[in-house]
Amino acid sequence: MATNWKRSPWSSTAWRHTSRHPTLAWSSRSEERTRELAQAVAELQALGVVSRAVSSTLDLETVLSTIITHAVQLSGAHGGLLYEYDEATQTFHLRATHGTAQEVVDTLQAAPIRLGEGAVGSAAAMRSPVEVPDCLDEHTVVLPRVRSLLIQLGYRSLLAVPILLDKQICGGLVVYRSEPGQFPTPSVQLLQPFAAQSGLALQNARHFQEIAAWNRTLEQRVSEQLTALEGMDRMKRFFSPHLAELLVSSGNERLLQSHRREVTVAFCDLRGFTAFADTAEPEEVMEILRQYHTAMGEIIFRFEGTLERFAGDGLMVFFNDPLPCPDPAARAVRMAVGMRQRMRELTETWRKSMHQLDFGVGIAQGYATVGMIGFESRVDYAAIGSVTNLAARLCAEAGGGQILISQRVFVEVEGLVHIEPLGELAFKGFRQPIPVFNVVGLQESPDA
Repeated sequence: MATNWKRSPWSSTAWRHTSRHPTLAWSSRSEERTRELAQAVAELQALGVVSRAVSSTLDLETVLSTIITHAVQLSGAHGGLLYEYDEATQTFHLRATHGTAQEVVDTLQAAPIRLGEGAVGSAAAMRSPVEVPDCLDEHTVVLPRVRSLLIQLGYRSLLAVPILLDKQICGGLVVYRSEPGQFPTPSVQLLQPFAAQSGLALQNARHFQEIAAWNRTLEQRVSEQLTALEGMDRMKRFFSPHLAELLVSSGNERLLQSHRREVTVAFCDLRGFTAFADTAEPEEVMEILRQYHTAMGEIIFRFEGTLERFAGDGLMVFFNDPLPCPDPAARAVRMAVGMRQRMRELTETWRKSMHQLDFGVGIAQGYATVGMIGFESRVDYAAIGSVTNLAARLCAEAGGGQILISQRVFVEVEGLVHIEPLGELAFKGFRQPIPVFNVVGLQESPDA
């Protein structure tokens, strides 16, 4: 006999029917969670790429392009713009784009956006994101010229996020899409770290530009200082350190160009040097010259004379050029007296080594042509004229310890010196005999 029974509510069919919904719900939540995790991983990876780009290169265009590309891709937008803010003009300038039609780029670059206008200017002014759910709305903050172009290209909504660094405006980031409506909250939140990275990149670029500008300034200063040092070294070959510094600091190279001026010229050399050089060892000759040049050079520069040349034991110095002085003849005579006193000390030492040397000076005054002569790699500052010839002739005539001066020099220093008239002497190259005087000593400090 057949058994008649009712189907149990817990039969296998009923169980399968009632248990289906919990399983589907769990599967749906799992898939959503998986998508969220995948999105989070993608965001972290993108931020890692952006962070490495910011820290590893100073190429601002590359960094900003990387930032806007990842911002568009992760926010689900169709295109994006990245602006830099110029605080001086309070305007935003387009620096990078992604997925943006050339017409939009041309329009935006043609006229920079001012602070407070448009979506990016408004977001920066308020220091908070600005959304435009539908560009068809005529009352949106989007600039009319941009709004009409976006509509024409099929874009309906956009989101602008300010780029801030330490509360200071650095720029703005904008993404847009074809669908109207509000952007999801995660998309708005997502753009914040991208904006922060943009701020760092812009700050790094500005610091780099400042450093580059500072380096250029430093290089220019170093170049100027090297030029000045080279000029100083060149000047010190002829002039006292004080005079050389004045010439270099004035920057007036015209002072060294060829010109005519009245100067006082002093020639001096060693008596008996030729005979000494013929018999002494070369090392002895060089040591004597070193001592002689060192001692005479110190005195020349003390009186701010212009040294034309060291030629063996011969020295030529002139005064009143390149910078005029009120007492060129007096300086020349005082220098010569100082030289004579120093040479007495040196010759006394040399005599102990059986070196019979002495010292003579000739001083003349007159007009000469003065300036730079030579060629590019070898230049001298020289005086040329009959006055230099007369000083050389007086020097050749001077005996050991004598300082012979011409009549024009004597007229200038008559109240300064004790002199011994030597009468008129005939010199080669001069048609008339020349009155010559020997300087015995200075009146206020006789050295006889």
